[in-house]
Formats: sequence, structure tokens, C-alpha cells
Amino acid sequence: PMLKLIQITDCHLVPEGDLLFDSDPARRLAAAIDSVISDHGDADLVVFSGDLAHDGLPEAYAVLRREPDQRQAHCMSSSGSGPYCMV
Repeated sequence: PMLKLIQITDCHLVPEGDLLFDSDPARRLAAAIDSVISDHGDADLVVFSGDLAHDGLPEAYAVLRREPDQRQAHCMSSSGSGPYCMV
């Protein structure tokens, strides 16, 4: 059987409440996760890669952990720069 993988990359998250170039990366991430859940609920794995936090601040990574949790996506940490999630 084939696996269905979804990749979300280069989120450039910033701490909650901050904007990046007049845009809210957390809102874009939430929309992407919602799209995966509604349009690709049969995905076996969602991989977050690339520049996950714009400045590498712990508060930005907290946003990355929070968004999947709020949507009841199951996540596990890896030895890379971010989590791998299963929806």
C-alpha cells in the first residue's frame, strides 16, 4: 500500500501575537492544518520542515506545538527542528 504524506514547510513562526511582514504566520499555519484535516484526512503523516521558527525563539516553537494540539492531531518529536504529525 502507498502512504500519503503531506509536507508543510517554512512556516517562519513568530511568538504569539507578533506579526511577520504584516502577516500572522500562526494564522496561516492554522489554515494549513485545517485544510489537511478537512481535505486530506486520509493522510498517513504530516511532516513539518524547513524554517519552522523565523528567529528560532522558543515562544515561536510553542505556537508550532499548540496548533496541532488544538486540532487533536497526534504529534511526536524528532531529532530535527520540528515535530512530525499524524492527523
